[in-house]
Amino acid sequence: MVETLVQIRKQNGLTQAAVAERMGTTQSAVSDISKPSRAIRTSPRSSATRAPCRPASASR
Repeated sequence: MVETLVQIRKQNGLTQAAVAERMGTTQSAVSDISKPSRAIRTSPRSSATRAPCRPASASR
């Protein structure tokens, strides 16, 4: 799952910092969850579930 998320981020031309801003978290947190060995905790209210997944140019 982590590899897929990283691939989608890169395909959409998003940096970790851009994803972090959309999620309301830090770049280092996105870096941490981008590592395959890192466990991801999710909840229905998680900011990751609310982050738009579209190219940065589409959001402007």
